[in-house]
Amino acid sequence: MSKTEHQPPTKESLSNYDHCVERVVKRGLAVVELNYGPGSNDPRPYHGPEHTLFVTGAAAILADQAIDRGSISASQKGLLRIAASYHDVVNDKGAEDNEMKSAVVAARHMRMLTTFSESQVRQVVEAILATRVREVSPDHIVQSADESNYLGMLLADADLSALGSPVDIFWPVAQRFFAESQPEQPLTGEALRQFAHDQITLVGGHNYYTEEARQTFNHQPEIIEFLQTMLAK
Repeated sequence: MSKTEHQPPTKESLSNYDHCVERVVKRGLAVVELNYGPGSNDPRPYHGPEHTLFVTGAAAILADQAIDRGSISASQKGLLRIAASYHDVVNDKGAEDNEMKSAVVAARHMRMLTTFSESQVRQVVEAILATRVREVSPDHIVQSADESNYLGMLLADADLSALGSPVDIFWPVAQRFFAESQPEQPLTGEALRQFAHDQITLVGGHNYYTEEARQTFNHQPEIIEFLQTMLAK
């Protein structure tokens, strides 16, 4: 019998499916650790294992809410977690095809198991491609997600979920981003003032794609108040 998206899973098959999801997720996290972790040849303060773990956790939170709202199926939570764990396995500085290369790795690893259908592989690939940034301005970052791909919108929102997280999560993430984007510049003095000002503009202008993210990552006023207080000092 061929695999089909509409065949109701048995308890045994669902258990096997979940097991395979965990295997692929762990492999994705391991690849990020190997490529960009502290012990790698190219350690990344921001696009490293910590970011990938954070995005994978945020994606799981959004998936649970999306399942409750009927926006995705229960099995798609696993696909979203796989996409999150692989979305930055390739992150060559300055390259424009990182998302495609990351999606290719994810697809290859999924196909090593017989559990996943080609439809499921395609959903993971399309979700990863949705995180590609196609426009950046001072007050917003526009990714490649669109309404035809709800998993992609969820992953794009998870990828930038720090912009709406509590301050104690947002600020360490922001500092790691600064350290990666300006490695020779200490975050002090005028550099700190300019960065705080830029973050106020970005956080204040950012819009999430999904209602799940808008409800969960809604701490922008708190972040802006924190940054404004920093500037006042």
